[in-house]
Amino acid sequence: MEISFTKAFSPAHISLGFVPHINEKEPLKTGSRGFGICLSEGATAEVGRGKGILEYTLNGRRGDREFLGGFIKRVEAKLGRELPEKNPGFESLKVRTVLSFPLSQGYGMSASSLLSIALAIYAFLEREKILSMGSKVDSLKFQERMREGFFSPETGKDVSKIFRILVESVHEYEVEMLWGLGDVVGALRGGVEIRREPGVPPHGRVEKVFFPDEGFLYTAVLGREIPTPDILRDRSTLERIKVAYKEALKTLRGKITPKRFLGAGELFGRRSRLAPVEILEAVERLKEEGLPSSPVMIGNTVCAYLPEERIDAIYRELEGSHRRADRSWEAIIMEELKRRLDGVLDDFPLIFSKICRVDYMGARITFTKDG
Repeated sequence: MEISFTKAFSPAHISLGFVPHINEKEPLKTGSRGFGICLSEGATAEVGRGKGILEYTLNGRRGDREFLGGFIKRVEAKLGRELPEKNPGFESLKVRTVLSFPLSQGYGMSASSLLSIALAIYAFLEREKILSMGSKVDSLKFQERMREGFFSPETGKDVSKIFRILVESVHEYEVEMLWGLGDVVGALRGGVEIRREPGVPPHGRVEKVFFPDEGFLYTAVLGREIPTPDILRDRSTLERIKVAYKEALKTLRGKITPKRFLGAGELFGRRSRLAPVEILEAVERLKEEGLPSSPVMIGNTVCAYLPEERIDAIYRELEGSHRRADRSWEAIIMEELKRRLDGVLDDFPLIFSKICRVDYMGARITFTKDG
């Protein structure tokens, strides 16, 4: 039996506060301290055999081969040095990626797209191991052990060398291009996370925390793209970020709740002056609706948390009058909440919005297809 293609998912990662740490000599020590949330939608990648050339499509259209090619060259070089027998013939791979969120708006989509590609490549390289797993449950348990090992210095030595090379390559590429500093480790860890130390483990340290309920997250884009490199190169901005982050982090002591977590994000956005005035106004508008809200870094994006009791209230309201058809109640409630919250922001230049859950699993292999 042969695997013809593999598929992986990486959650979008929204950062609510951060402070950069740049180590020009050691990119694996470069990163950020910060805090953020992984979303239940993000990037999905499929990797399989192509027709002798590297093929790349993004959201159904021909993708930027330079974007993917730079990452592939980095992986090839690392594998060539450390595991030359594992070269899969990258020049003949076919890669398809689908993104659920826009780029350059604080969703960490460059990191998520590359991380999903990296994990699909990992599954393709390790297809014999994947085939030997008896079920999807076995696969998810194996991946959870891999992630925990990656983030735990005492067990990290047991992590597959291929897995580590691929994840490190994504992080190094993100850092080199100044697209993001903490999105890779955040998306791989999953959930609600606080990056206590910058970089990739064992240098970096990421703490996963859990909200006390299973609410929804609403995010909305209200303006043009804000390229991350422009921010990370400005010295006066970086100084404001450092001061703002210290203030925000002090509020995250003790039990983490959505109100406290998003409140820290709002404080960071105001003190750092990274949040545009319109975004701060949108935050206030959503807070008037009783929702913890925060700017998203770095972008013209706002997020709000909808607690379980708000979701239950909508369910009770719709239960007697709405026909489910072929959709789940969760999809119906998400659609209704999105409609209402879009209405709350109807006098803002709303470009994009979505409601989803927190993704506590982190980036993962989702499917293998037998040929």
